[in-house]
Amino acid sequence: MAGLREGGNEPPGSLNVNKSLHIQLYITVYSVVDFLSTEISTSKQKKFSLVTFVDTPGLVDGDMQYPFDVNEAILWLGKMADLIFTFFDPIGQALCKRTLNLVEKLNSAHAEKMRFYLSKADDAGNESDRQRSRLVPVAWQQWSEMEALIPSPAACEVRSVIKFFNAQTIAPIEIHRHLCQVYGPNIMSKQMVRRWYRQFSEGRQSVHDEERSGRPSLINDDHVEVVRQCIMENRHFMITELSSHFPQISRSLLHEIVAKHLLFKKVCARWVPKNLTPEHKMQRLGAALTFLQWYHDDGDEFLDRIVMGDETWISHFTPETKQQSMHWRHSGSPVGTKFKQTLSVRKVMCTMFWDRKGILLIDFLPRGEKVNADRYCETLRKLRCAIQNKRRGMLTAGVVLLHDNARPHTAWRTAAVLTEFGWVLFDHPPYSPDLAPSDFHVFLHLKKFLSSGERFGNDEELKTSVTCWFHSQAAEFYDRGIQKLIPRYDRCLNSDGGYVEK
Repeated sequence: MAGLREGGNEPPGSLNVNKSLHIQLYITVYSVVDFLSTEISTSKQKKFSLVTFVDTPGLVDGDMQYPFDVNEAILWLGKMADLIFTFFDPIGQALCKRTLNLVEKLNSAHAEKMRFYLSKADDAGNESDRQRSRLVPVAWQQWSEMEALIPSPAACEVRSVIKFFNAQTIAPIEIHRHLCQVYGPNIMSKQMVRRWYRQFSEGRQSVHDEERSGRPSLINDDHVEVVRQCIMENRHFMITELSSHFPQISRSLLHEIVAKHLLFKKVCARWVPKNLTPEHKMQRLGAALTFLQWYHDDGDEFLDRIVMGDETWISHFTPETKQQSMHWRHSGSPVGTKFKQTLSVRKVMCTMFWDRKGILLIDFLPRGEKVNADRYCETLRKLRCAIQNKRRGMLTAGVVLLHDNARPHTAWRTAAVLTEFGWVLFDHPPYSPDLAPSDFHVFLHLKKFLSSGERFGNDEELKTSVTCWFHSQAAEFYDRGIQKLIPRYDRCLNSDGGYVEK
């Protein structure tokens, strides 16, 4: 262990402990006075006034013993020193366990004092030494990162700190030192600190990067107009076909013109139940006007009076839809397959009535029977009893029955029963499942439930499962189906009687 003092009068090989009172106690306790020596530097390049350098012995692994506890001595000197320089020698024992353990302790206690350097890297002659010289900077980087009190700050945050110190007229070199102490030594170079310091001194206020003009666009108005005319002539075009008409424009530019400048997007045509005639559209417009006017006059009281009714076939086995079979997969995952499945031949007809509070009646058609006017009238009588038991006061307020225009629903016998009950029949337009909540809401979710892959063994299992599903739905579920009628009839009115989008 050697001390290097500039301007001292002591002869080489001795150290005046009286002039170094700050280490006098340490020398007394650990008895290392015999291992301290001084060297007088006469080099002008190494002339540092009033600076004491203490050099410690190199640390290596193995059984090498020292006359005193070197680790404790270095840790104690780290407390007294103002700066701790760590030199990693790739040719020597720079990455030995003993060295790294000691440096880790120093760094954890005195991170603000630590400075790391790579020495003798230019003397690495063989491949082994060169490999070590590559590993040492990695270790140095790890120690350097440990110094950062705030790791990975945003660029604007660092610039704000420079702007703050600039307002206090602190020199750029001091600003850089403060930045390294808090954010780590690799946060910003001294040249960049001086650059931002100069810009803030010249009056700059923003700490963010200025917007750049970027690469000039190759698209002009003539290109956009020519492509637009081509699209208007053929709406079924593909980019490949379009590029054959404009070989001077790349495919990427053509796609940018179509998507970003002309705002076109290619979509498939939507399937609709029927090609509506003008008479059909007029009927839909009339139903929309009637419903919306009724809702405008009575509000929620009108919705409370609505009773929905419809029939649907439920099969013993319902295969999952293509959408339900979708799953997340990695780009390298194998492509899944799906074989074609059909509905089970065995099925049951289910008739159900409901309002915005829940289910009123579920009726399953026995095998061998058909839904005719007599059968439907019998079901309506069951419905009246269910309303009387489950919805007190609803019969007095008046029921508005909303069902489709199937033949059993429009038969004169059915009309006579409804007149006997004093119920109002809402005129549902033909070919309009998009305006029937049973179709677009309740049955849609029922079929999703049945397509879970379960196969029912008999009719009773199927009926029990469907009945439990209907009763398990909350009142909010049914109320949401009734509420959807309002925006759907409104869109039907605005589209001149056309079909309503989902």
